[in-house]
Amino acid sequence: MKRVIFLMVLVFAFAACSKQEKPKTDQTNKAVNPHATVHKVMVKEKTDAPPYSYLKVEENGKEYWMAVNQMNVKPGDYVYYSSAMTMQNFHSKTLNKTFKEILFVQDAKTVPFNASEKSTIAAAHSSIAKETKENVKITPLKDGVTIKEIYAKKNELAGKVVKVKGKVVKFNPNIMGRNWIHIQDGTDYNGKFDLLITSQDNVKVGDVIVAQGKVVTDKDFGAGYVYEVLLENGKVLK
Repeated sequence: MKRVIFLMVLVFAFAACSKQEKPKTDQTNKAVNPHATVHKVMVKEKTDAPPYSYLKVEENGKEYWMAVNQMNVKPGDYVYYSSAMTMQNFHSKTLNKTFKEILFVQDAKTVPFNASEKSTIAAAHSSIAKETKENVKITPLKDGVTIKEIYAKKNELAGKVVKVKGKVVKFNPNIMGRNWIHIQDGTDYNGKFDLLITSQDNVKVGDVIVAQGKVVTDKDFGAGYVYEVLLENGKVLK
């Protein structure tokens, strides 16, 4: 699990670490392949904008752009990768160019992945988003919803701001410019008992919090991190 978190941090940090390369418009993020297929692509064009290299590549007859940590390749060379995040309407101030769609790749290399690396990649992705149900019992809010209700009524609640109370069971700070808070309240809907809240607020594992945020469904952050439902831009009220 530590490796999975580390990989996610690398992907997200790569896309957000440079103020000059911050998207100027909202973007939709999605995984290239959540099952961690190793991709082999041919370089068609290359533009260096330190510390990155922007590559136009071809894979199975399809051309697309990808950004990698600066690497020594030229047209005709092959690049291999397994983990990427798609950014739409990404504007590079360094290049003064807006990419309708570009992949941010964190594990690009010029030689094929060996058998051991492929096994490690597969194992890491297979463990993504598996949470352990804790023995939690929270008194529901009179003016809020439970985690069970959020999952059960996700389509009805999508786009609405709700309040929920729960115990923090996991806290991952400063990933893609936000903190990731997982809470549980003891309720369960068809085996779904863990709720992700993205927030700028800090909490500690074990805290019982009241949070408010917008319900978002089918959110894909890339690198295999897909959430059926979450609270976005959450505020910790208590």
